[in-house]
Amino acid sequence: MKILFVDDEPGAARRLAEGVAATGCGDCFVAESAEQAVEVVNHEGGVDVLVVQVFMEGIDGFTLHETIRPHLPALRTIFLSEHEIPATENRAGGWPVLPPAIEPGALAFAIQHLAPPQGPPEAAPLPDPDPMVGVMLGNYRIDALLGSDGDGKFYRAVQTNIERLVELHALDPDRAADATEVARFLADARTKANVHHPALLSVFEAGELDGVYFYTSEPRGGSSLAELAAQGMQLAPLPILQLLHSIAEVMIHLAHEKIPHEPLRPEHVLVDARQRTRLVNTAISEPSGIAAVQEMRALAAMIEPVVAISGTSAALQQLLFEMESEAVTLRSWNALLYEVKRCVSGAPSPHSVRLDASGRAAIEAVGAARKRQRAARLAMVLGAILLLLGAGGFWGWPILKYELGFGSEANPALATMVEIPAGEFVFQDGRKINLPAFWIDTHEVTIGQYADFLRWALAHPDAADALAPPGLPARHSYVPSGWADEKTAGGVKAGYHSLAGMGGIYDGVKLTLDSPVFGVDWFSAIVYATWKDRRLPTDEEWEKAALGTSGKKYPWGDAWKSENANIAGPDGFEKWSAVNAVPGDRSPFGVIGMGGNVSEWTQSIIPDEAGGGMKPIVRGGNWSDTELNIRRRLHNLDASENAPIVGFRTVSDKPPQP
Repeated sequence: MKILFVDDEPGAARRLAEGVAATGCGDCFVAESAEQAVEVVNHEGGVDVLVVQVFMEGIDGFTLHETIRPHLPALRTIFLSEHEIPATENRAGGWPVLPPAIEPGALAFAIQHLAPPQGPPEAAPLPDPDPMVGVMLGNYRIDALLGSDGDGKFYRAVQTNIERLVELHALDPDRAADATEVARFLADARTKANVHHPALLSVFEAGELDGVYFYTSEPRGGSSLAELAAQGMQLAPLPILQLLHSIAEVMIHLAHEKIPHEPLRPEHVLVDARQRTRLVNTAISEPSGIAAVQEMRALAAMIEPVVAISGTSAALQQLLFEMESEAVTLRSWNALLYEVKRCVSGAPSPHSVRLDASGRAAIEAVGAARKRQRAARLAMVLGAILLLLGAGGFWGWPILKYELGFGSEANPALATMVEIPAGEFVFQDGRKINLPAFWIDTHEVTIGQYADFLRWALAHPDAADALAPPGLPARHSYVPSGWADEKTAGGVKAGYHSLAGMGGIYDGVKLTLDSPVFGVDWFSAIVYATWKDRRLPTDEEWEKAALGTSGKKYPWGDAWKSENANIAGPDGFEKWSAVNAVPGDRSPFGVIGMGGNVSEWTQSIIPDEAGGGMKPIVRGGNWSDTELNIRRRLHNLDASENAPIVGFRTVSDKPPQP
């Protein structure tokens, strides 16, 4: 296969070509202009695949494609664009539009899986044409038969009154003669229509037209796991983990809403050209009786044929092993989602040590690569100092001084971590839980520490986005509520960061850079922790670090001492205090501030029985509490919400670097 990469940004096409060539996808050629592209095509006698940047000087990518394709009718094309806008998608004519920063493995997958856009049905009649094709059913024009399922057949159709492309699912005529089957089919369709999740195909309408019982849904995009396996296609570890994440989220949502679903099959799981996962709507009106453990075991078997053997991570191998294990280490979709997040973050699984050695080696390799990247970035910044200072002057300096290591706002004395040794401890209602060793921040994350992170994120927005957990929109704002200065009609209202820098008063309280950061949502806390090569503590880890192994009533013991926690009352603090200001709030392991000051996000999520969905668990007391219940587990904030009484601290699964 001959693949031509065209991008007028110097080096961009070559980087993509080298990455794809390393996968063995085909022979790769590079051009930095439309003219060079034509020369390559003439010299090679044609190419099979064109990968072209949409926005180029002179002839754009669309025009280049339209110029070459008449001479190469079999040419397949992938357009590269940072912008997902309707005009771009329409001009692409059905060919995929992918981001220029796509990983080489994902791009190789898209190239191997590239097929011409679906056009209208062939004019030549089929040996046994389906009687529904070509029929107008109410407002629906049925264009083509797509397949069949347990209820009947489904078709590509157009809802002509609004020109919407849909899938139309029709109940088999023999079943339509049975009133019980009709009632069940329509009840299932109503159930599907009432399920709303971004990873699940939506159902629009159901009913009966001209004697046909039907429902319509979003058209499926991409290929199913069954189709990928039949074509011999393989997915890299990250897309597999993203697939598992999406499926687990959908299953958790269905369970929380008490909506039954039919057993998951390979044809239900769809992967598009960008390697994003969506599921066919499998909601039904009556329970199927399948247990989560059985379904996860079946899912692992579905995935294995499409897992790329080359480059598969130790963490993913271990996770698939745990999904299929007879020992049943994963008992729920929540447990699977938790383990997927562990794999993505690089943290080891608590269930098995079978792959610990290789897992550590993989994590160490990532750490070494990050060090090399930092060294290369520093060299680049040093080389650009004169240019930035000459052209950028004042505006370039805040970023430069951060890159060069100057101007950190964090107090190094508050950057220590405490080891929590492996072993059992008493959790909540008296259960004994065994945890591996971990390290936790001695103090809550401070305003100064978080300010360093924000400056880094400002200087490296793409790198910050790359740290985001699955599901977080690009360019998410990591700025806490109340942090930034604001322009008002009366002038500039100082945010709490700038006030803390000068020891000023915010909301009636003096703040310093050693005060805890607050107003941070869960997503931002996760990204900060990932930036530090760490993560948030689990619910269980937080409690062990706070109360020790024997289950004390308070971090310092069983007797209440009002001076030992910054909560509401005569403790000398109206609201926030410096994170080291209350030394009496000290756990048996020496962790400070778990009883008061701010409550803290944990990594753990649980179903929210009151409002629906999943919410992170918040632990610990805070300055607004009138009494301290250290075992209280709050889940009243969504992951994207924040509060002035909530901050966080981080943990590491390996000793902190000096």
